[in-house]
Amino acid sequence: MTEIMPKTRGFTLVELSIVLVIIGLLVAGILVAQSMTDTARAQRITLELQQYQIMVDNFGTKYNALPSDDAMFALPVIMTVWSGMD
Repeated sequence: MTEIMPKTRGFTLVELSIVLVIIGLLVAGILVAQSMTDTARAQRITLELQQYQIMVDNFGTKYNALPSDDAMFALPVIMTVWSGMD
């Protein structure tokens, strides 16, 4: 007299836990990659701003004025530089 257990359909607890672990690892990997991308972008922007600061400082040292797109402010600096070339 053996009792036959009816076959049930579904997943076992072990299978479900393995799937959850795999999904968790994938999500963690995506979050780490996103964090690294954001950090790299922030470092690139910081470096670029430092380079702009160096360029403006070098311009100011050379021409004794800050860069400007206004001809009224740029003209005296250009005239001073040209007059010094005589």
